[in-house]
Amino acid sequence: ILDPAYPAARLLDYLEIAEPKALLHLKAAGEVPAELRELLERFSCPTLSLPNSSAPDLESFLDQYSSAAPAVKVGANDLAYISFTSGSTGKPKAVLGRHGPLTHFLPWWVETFSFSESDRFSLFSALSHDPLHRDVFTPLMIGAAVLIPPEDWQLPGKGARWMQENRISVSNLTPALGQVLTQGKAECPVDSLRYVFFVGE
Repeated sequence: ILDPAYPAARLLDYLEIAEPKALLHLKAAGEVPAELRELLERFSCPTLSLPNSSAPDLESFLDQYSSAAPAVKVGANDLAYISFTSGSTGKPKAVLGRHGPLTHFLPWWVETFSFSESDRFSLFSALSHDPLHRDVFTPLMIGAAVLIPPEDWQLPGKGARWMQENRISVSNLTPALGQVLTQGKAECPVDSLRYVFFVGE
């Protein structure tokens, strides 16, 4: 995943390492930087631009594509995603995530906590951060909603208000994010929450 908040030079490093075969471009993320477009062309990498979820033509756009499962066999040791280290040594390193751990953990997690399509997951993780796989793949797997907060959600009381207004029922947080979200909580309790999971800082 290419986080549009990252500098183009960092995203170029990612593409050079990953050598992608295609790019799914979310129009809501803004334009693809010119440097990235040039590199994608060099890889002969086609781009599919996905309209905003609120776009009036979204359904007709999706109707162009089959809803049947692709005829592709995927094994536990096959590559599912590539994430990257922070690059503190100068260049980011690629971390290869395989299907096995995902297909083992996600069904267990869903069954253990009785998640369903009626749940609404918050996405507080950065797009390039590994909890994203849990925060996004879980709701996608069960047909639930994943909601992205506004950029200023860390202002006192704003995150909790956003969660309440959007009826968030499942949230994954670090302790520091939990502290941010509980500022001003007396004014805005998040009654919709069923679970909050805390992970390492």
